[in-house]
Amino acid sequence: MSSDDHQSAARELRLLLASRKFENPQGVGRLEKLLSKKSMIAYVADAAGENEIKQIVVDAKRFEAWAEAAGKGLRIEGW
Repeated sequence: MSSDDHQSAARELRLLLASRKFENPQGVGRLEKLLSKKSMIAYVADAAGENEIKQIVVDAKRFEAWAEAAGKGLRIEGW
């Protein structure tokens, strides 16, 4: 999957949240950031140092918490 494909998934999520008038979409920005880091790490040797990897983990945990809250708030089946 290319970087553009990943970013289109984030754009689609943003559109879906807007269509449901979801008031807390900042997690999409975090997802976009994580996806860009994923692409960089996947395609560039030695792209990230230890501190950057630690920050990615923190951002991923924050995104996870946002996604859980969003899923429950939107009453998405399975949440």
